[in-house]
Amino acid sequence: MFLKASGNFNRIRLNPTSASSTYSTAASGESKYFALEYVYAFKGQELAEKRAPYRSAHLEYARKCPTLKMGGAWGDLSGGLLIFYGANKDAEDFAKRDPYTINGIVKSWSVKEWIMVHTKYDGVPTAKI
Repeated sequence: MFLKASGNFNRIRLNPTSASSTYSTAASGESKYFALEYVYAFKGQELAEKRAPYRSAHLEYARKCPTLKMGGAWGDLSGGLLIFYGANKDAEDFAKRDPYTINGIVKSWSVKEWIMVHTKYDGVPTAKI
């Protein structure tokens, strides 16, 4: 089976309800995925000590954000990645108000549109940290 591509390639998704297997572009104003990347200001034990007073507030803030779909730290704890489904502003606003950012745990952050190509999200375990 071949899929036909059409339109603007900035945001492409498979339209599973369509009788024909074609790609369609997102309508203007439609929600999109955005990746918020953090770079931490500290490393190793210093990071653990500096973030400890704000960790509970950061996690609670993340849990209450309706557009945040998943997130976590890089394995080397140099930073983290959070995935939002909504508007670019959702990720930016989150970063500006996150206790980690406000209190200097995050040295820098950036937001980019993220085009999800594949997921097997159901049943994916989360780390216990």
